[in-house]
Amino acid sequence: MAKVVDLGKVAGIIPEINSDGFWVINGEVTGIRAQGPKGDRGETGATGQQGPKGDDGTNGTNGRDGIVNVSVSGTTATITTNR
Repeated sequence: MAKVVDLGKVAGIIPEINSDGFWVINGEVTGIRAQGPKGDRGETGATGQQGPKGDDGTNGTNGRDGIVNVSVSGTTATITTNR
């Protein structure tokens, strides 16, 4: 069984965590990881509020080819382009 010791009340004890993630007490590596294993993923939280509207983006350059006019008469469509 593990013994729990409040290191804040023991004079001269200097707890640290080494670069490998283990507790080091007074310069001695304990072999005990300072962080436990990754836990299970939690439930999805509620959706937040809509953020403020952003600024309009800059206009792109006009294309050189495009549809100028579309007219429909019955089942016939006439498309006029810049080509």
